Amino acid sequence: MRRTALWALGAIAAGCVPDFTIVFGGNDAGTADGTGSGPDVPVAPADSGGFDGGPGDDASTSAPRACVEPAIVDFGRVGANETETQTFRLRSCGSAALTLSEVVLADDGGGWFKLDGVAPPVPALLDPLEEAVVAVRCTPDGSGAAAGRIDVLTDDPELTDGRGYVRLLCSGRAAARCAVKADPQSVDFGRLAGGVEVERRFDVVNVGDAPCTVLSVAGPAPGPFALAGLADALGRPAATPFDVEPSGRAAVTVRFAAPVEKTCPADSVVVENDSAGLPLLDVPLKGCGGEEPLCALDVTPPGNVMNFGNVFKGSSKNLGMFFENSGTSPCSIAAARFGGASGSWYSLDDDTSFPAEVLPGSAVKVNLRCAPAGTGPAPSKIGIPDLLGQNVVVVSTTDPDQPRAAGYCPADGWCRRLWCVGVTGKLDVLPTPVHFGQVTTGCASAEVPVKLYNNGDAPITVSGIEVVPAVTPQAFSVAAPAQMPLTIAPRSPATLGVTYAPSKEAVETASLRIGTDAPNAIDGVVVVPLTGEGTSESAVRDSFRQSDTPMVDVLWCVDNSSPMAPYQLSLAGNIPQFIEYAATLGTEYQMGVVTAEINEAERGYTGDMIYPGVLFQRAGYPRIVTNSPAPPRTDPYLPEGIDPAEAFAANAMPGECCAGEQESCMEAVKLALSDPFISDTKANGGFLRRYAKLAVVMLSNEDDQSPGTVEYYADFLRDLKGRRNPDLLSVSVIAGLSGEGTPQDPPEPALCGEESQPAERYLELFKTVGNGAAFSICFGEWGGIMRKLGLGALHAVVEYFLSRNADPASIVVMVNGAPIRADPVDGYTYDPATNSVVFGRGAVPPPGAVIDVLYRAICF
Repeated sequence: MRRTALWALGAIAAGCVPDFTIVFGGNDAGTADGTGSGPDVPVAPADSGGFDGGPGDDASTSAPRACVEPAIVDFGRVGANETETQTFRLRSCGSAALTLSEVVLADDGGGWFKLDGVAPPVPALLDPLEEAVVAVRCTPDGSGAAAGRIDVLTDDPELTDGRGYVRLLCSGRAAARCAVKADPQSVDFGRLAGGVEVERRFDVVNVGDAPCTVLSVAGPAPGPFALAGLADALGRPAATPFDVEPSGRAAVTVRFAAPVEKTCPADSVVVENDSAGLPLLDVPLKGCGGEEPLCALDVTPPGNVMNFGNVFKGSSKNLGMFFENSGTSPCSIAAARFGGASGSWYSLDDDTSFPAEVLPGSAVKVNLRCAPAGTGPAPSKIGIPDLLGQNVVVVSTTDPDQPRAAGYCPADGWCRRLWCVGVTGKLDVLPTPVHFGQVTTGCASAEVPVKLYNNGDAPITVSGIEVVPAVTPQAFSVAAPAQMPLTIAPRSPATLGVTYAPSKEAVETASLRIGTDAPNAIDGVVVVPLTGEGTSESAVRDSFRQSDTPMVDVLWCVDNSSPMAPYQLSLAGNIPQFIEYAATLGTEYQMGVVTAEINEAERGYTGDMIYPGVLFQRAGYPRIVTNSPAPPRTDPYLPEGIDPAEAFAANAMPGECCAGEQESCMEAVKLALSDPFISDTKANGGFLRRYAKLAVVMLSNEDDQSPGTVEYYADFLRDLKGRRNPDLLSVSVIAGLSGEGTPQDPPEPALCGEESQPAERYLELFKTVGNGAAFSICFGEWGGIMRKLGLGALHAVVEYFLSRNADPASIVVMVNGAPIRADPVDGYTYDPATNSVVFGRGAVPPPGAVIDVLYRAICF
């Protein structure tokens, strides 16, 4: 028998003989996740990472055993030429005394590691439950990472020749340095009419890991360009000298007075700083004057309707109209007003006052709000649902090409019809769509459970369920509840059963139409697509491959409301620890950021668009940041020549924009990992890999305000990886909590400072999923979370889903060509409920293994 990790089950009372369970972990570090804590683990053998079987497999046999805690000694980040000392305990955990003959530093990681002593001195005889403490130190000589190994020699009969090892990991941190760059690298004011004055800004960004001091900001020479102001990362006026913290930025504003004559002057601003690499940061300026005066406004979104969609009664939702001046002279927004027949649900946000000037190259946003006082479509002024287009808003400007007044529009300008529906409930369906795969003609599939979730705060009624089109013979059928109509209580689910019996050898499609009064229904119906394929073949061979590299897809949800900018800076500053740690462990990662915005697309402070459910992308950077050996060198992946830490830091700072009315990371994550976005290569396509671990991390200063229940989002996430693959999913939280914790020992929701609210829903999701780490947002050092995402563990897949429903008696399972017997511990089991093959803990396929499952498709 081979074993790579052997975890003791709790504390061992004095005089008791420990009884262990053998678990295959899949890499040379066993199942340890590198966190440096946990139960005792037998030292791994120095040859191959496994254990040879021996008499110690029988707990009743008197034999010495060696256990170690922790299995991986992780020093974390240590400064260059600084020394960090760590210890591990080597424990006699058998029923006979253990002889410890030798403790040797077999791999010093290029000179970084030194053995610092063993107590008691070696050789030593350790009675049962007695332990030796081994001290080791790491002294990096620079940045980067190193791995080492300590070999131990004992008389444990289960170790090959009695020799085992403990892994050492250490990340070096080079001497802190200041490094600056300009964002953008140059400032172009465009073409302007003579005499027009326009201001633009560039940021001085500290991309190093030590504070930078801006000593002076000089230039430009007297002329059309002039300095207009300096501000720190929080927008407060600044005067030189001032400091810019790591990952922080300071704003420099420059004014350009366009010449009357048709010329294009150029100049520059020089930022003097204390960085070694670029002490004089030169930022070129250019602009053109002498153009004909022209006010030209581009309006976003286009079209004739501002559609607020469904808005919960008693709350509100904002939508914005952007007016961007693409002309050469200023425009003015004179007024924004509602039509005389418009109802009371609509109002203007107080952020914009009129008249509002729109300078060339800049934009002004007019915010509209819908606050339903009831349910159903918003009423017009006379109190009945507006189905005629009486609810309108018109924005009047000085653009000579603005539209003329028509219909219910009260004046010339950009007129938009307003549409808003007040709701008190919402019907969500999982799964959607429902895929049956291949089914033998003349047979039927197993029944697929379809769950209907009432994610609202009032009961909803399901009045009828049907499959459309209704054909003969009917391929798809639904087992509806015996009593209709069906009432689903708030925050509760109901379950239907759907089956597929192919009518021909071809791909067949239909729709499950659920008649309901749920406010999100369209014309009273929620539609779930159904697909299946008929085939005459019943013999099936499904092949899978166990990964031989730790893989993790990390999806960050970053709250983009106010006041999140300092927390975003802290996240960006901590991300190099993730990059270095993943590199040390050989982990292949993909990272993306989605914001807490779920309602409408907005333009962030950086000028980049924020789309609900779509991975955020700063200009010049990819949506998906990866160290994959050979990712596609096209969007949304990381192109050549861009540092992953820099790319992620840019995406991790979307700024404070947009999500204030409904900060909803749970819904944002669901959108990001669902169709259409997860299948669209122009959005999130390629991010979610089937057998990679999915680590979701949510950063917010408020609690989640998503429309669904926590159970709904937990079910959605667990279904992505399979219920029997819990190690392939983690949910971590940085929010309003009392401190750090695990799902088994969680913190409490807590009022964390004046601007962070108790994270009750986030904590509930964290505990429900049961895998991850929790941190308080009030503590800016979150580097530890990077090491608690399980990046280094090669999470062996234990559950494989078959492509067709299998006849259990016909199943043959082979790993690397060798048959595996049916056994819940040392073989496999078949679960007809999930149509999956599940490997027992003694038979998990090793890294790189090819798994073949041969069977006959069952005929229901």
